[in-house]
Amino acid sequence: MTAAVSWEPLTLADDQLPTASDLADPFLAEPLLRGAATVCWLAVGAWLLDRPRRRPQR
Repeated sequence: MTAAVSWEPLTLADDQLPTASDLADPFLAEPLLRGAATVCWLAVGAWLLDRPRRRPQR
């Protein structure tokens, strides 16, 4: 996760490095894969909104 987060600022410093979206474009060019990625993105977002904020204390 740290590598993914630090990649974008690194690409801002060096114009020769591709951004994460540049790397994902060939993968997401296929409509079926783009749809599956969208469904996964929405599922993760729903999980983040629905997850409990704190663990119940015993």
